[in-house]
Amino acid sequence: MGTRFNIVDWRWLAAFTDAEGSIVLAKNFEKRPSQINVRWYQSENQIELLWAIKDFLDEKGISNYWYANESNTNFRATALVWTLGVSGVASCQVVLKGIRPFLISEKKIERADKALEVFNGYKGRVYTKASKCRKGHDMTKPKNIYTRPSGARQCRVCMQEVERNRKRDRRKVAI
Repeated sequence: MGTRFNIVDWRWLAAFTDAEGSIVLAKNFEKRPSQINVRWYQSENQIELLWAIKDFLDEKGISNYWYANESNTNFRATALVWTLGVSGVASCQVVLKGIRPFLISEKKIERADKALEVFNGYKGRVYTKASKCRKGHDMTKPKNIYTRPSGARQCRVCMQEVERNRKRDRRKVAI
């Protein structure tokens, strides 16, 4: 393998993204921001560039990246193409904020802006407010709901049943 490049900064990464990268927005990315990712492609004989990007991402504290390789048969030539991708809301947000001011491609600017807009409104997993639990207990009354620190709601009646059964089983074992 060749020497590592020491030239990577946000401006360089934006230029590389314009030329050899993509900002991938899945069909339902507004509802699932985790489906957004940033990818860079390179042939096997130029893989040092992807290693340089990886080193840069490590320096910035971004560790949510992945590699893939696939055969690409374009223009009657077969080549092995490597992909370096960044996924995850926090990691993609850092990368997109870093490269956005330096992007030139209108399509990539538009995709970066859409992704950043979704990320800015993202509050993590949203738990829906069900009216009944799995066992059919009423979850509209506040006294029947226990809210976990994570924001998840749990049926208090079911929790009490589980605790009663656990205590009963302990008494059986003790006898």
